Amino acid sequence: MAGADEGPHGFVSGVILAAGASRRMGRTKLLLPLGSRPLLQYALDAAADSQLDEIVLVVGDRVQELLEALQLPSRLPVRVALNEAPGEGQSRSLRLGLQAADPRAGAAAILLGDQPGVTGRLVDRVVEVFRSAEAPVVRPVYSSSRRRVPGHPVLVARRIVTMEPDRPEAEAVAIAAT
Repeated sequence: MAGADEGPHGFVSGVILAAGASRRMGRTKLLLPLGSRPLLQYALDAAADSQLDEIVLVVGDRVQELLEALQLPSRLPVRVALNEAPGEGQSRSLRLGLQAADPRAGAAAILLGDQPGVTGRLVDRVVEVFRSAEAPVVRPVYSSSRRRVPGHPVLVARRIVTMEPDRPEAEAVAIAAT
């Protein structure tokens, strides 16, 4: 997110992290069928069915294979960001996705490509809480009788994210501004 913060009611980007190498699976996990669709299609559909203003899809070296298998939404723009070094960790994909977001974005909802349970309705609820509470970070929490479990998507306000691409620590890329 490279532009001016438009405040809590402004433009909200959806950043879908989908650059994983699927080393443990031995094949592209995000293209495995779940029902009648590839796993990644669920995250794309959730973003498209929400009130997000754009989608940034961060992909790895299998970009062509992914794009051929997916049905990109027509309702809102989709930007594709290529992570040429996904082995450097998920934080690299996060950084690339935030940098590729529209400059008008005041916030970004971060979705994981392998979470088919996230719905457009859930994304909308997270955005709604963000806008009404003006909280800098919002994430759903799932409760059971034993514990509370943080979930996705996580929505982060641009005003608290500082991108430091030259930091040597691969996982330390989103730092709260002081």
